[in-house]
Amino acid sequence: MALQVGVVGATNTGALSRRLSKTPELLQDWALFVGRTLAELGCDLFTNGGEGMLAAVVSAYKDAGGRLWTVVLPKQPIRWPNYHVLPYADKADAVHWEETWDDANNAVVTLPSLC
Repeated sequence: MALQVGVVGATNTGALSRRLSKTPELLQDWALFVGRTLAELGCDLFTNGGEGMLAAVVSAYKDAGGRLWTVVLPKQPIRWPNYHVLPYADKADAVHWEETWDDANNAVVTLPSLC
């Protein structure tokens, strides 16, 4: 069985860049490194839906031949809207549905072996 890794991260790369005083390009490079490395190590990837760093990790993971990306999504738009992440259900290899965003975020860090 492959090591299952959950990745959580910022979806607003610009805000993260300002907060960390790092360029968006450097953050993008870090995300691509993480995605490629997880694919090369044969890990399964768990994320929630989102743009920015999460999208970059997933893109690099799949481009590098990542085996299994599971996206964890909320059924209900409780706390935040969910319309913007529903397209990830069609892009992922597998979808795990939780009731709310809190449940989905919690599942990303508790379902896999490592986060």
